[in-house]
Amino acid sequence: MKGNLQRIRDIYGVPAYKGRDVWWVRECGDRCKGVILSAGKKCLRVELFLHGKYRTLNFDPTELEYLQEGAK
Repeated sequence: MKGNLQRIRDIYGVPAYKGRDVWWVRECGDRCKGVILSAGKKCLRVELFLHGKYRTLNFDPTELEYLQEGAK
């Protein structure tokens, strides 16, 4: 049985791995850096530093920019 992260990679063609750094570009153009924590059936759980606090939010996998492994 495939895990949710593998399913997300297969369906959406994105490099979604636990611990991978991502950018979320907000509607206003601001960028927030985050890290992938886990996945649901159709979404990724990402921890972001937003408004001075760490927050965990769900994202459609196509809403994120994936940093290359090892890039900071």
